[in-house]
Amino acid sequence: MKYALLFGLNYNHVPDARLRGCVNDVHNMKARLQSPGYDFAPEHVHVCTDDSVQTRKSCTAQGILQELNNAAVMSWSRSRQCPTDPMSLCVIHFSGHGCQIQD
Repeated sequence: MKYALLFGLNYNHVPDARLRGCVNDVHNMKARLQSPGYDFAPEHVHVCTDDSVQTRKSCTAQGILQELNNAAVMSWSRSRQCPTDPMSLCVIHFSGHGCQIQD
């Protein structure tokens, strides 16, 4: 099974931090992953954008960590239930602001 978590944050609610193409990046990535040769099933591509009321909570730091945890739990559960068909690939894509933290 292939699974994808796609996060796109344009920060429209933060006037000094707005970006324009991040949500569009995520929709382009979704289309690519579902195209021939990549063949991700639509129900296994999870899109979280900050322009949607339904997914806005998933676009906070806490929400992103929760989505990653959910994917890890799903992978573990699937490997126990279907040992011959575990989660073989998980793509994580983030489009938005970032920062560097020194080790």
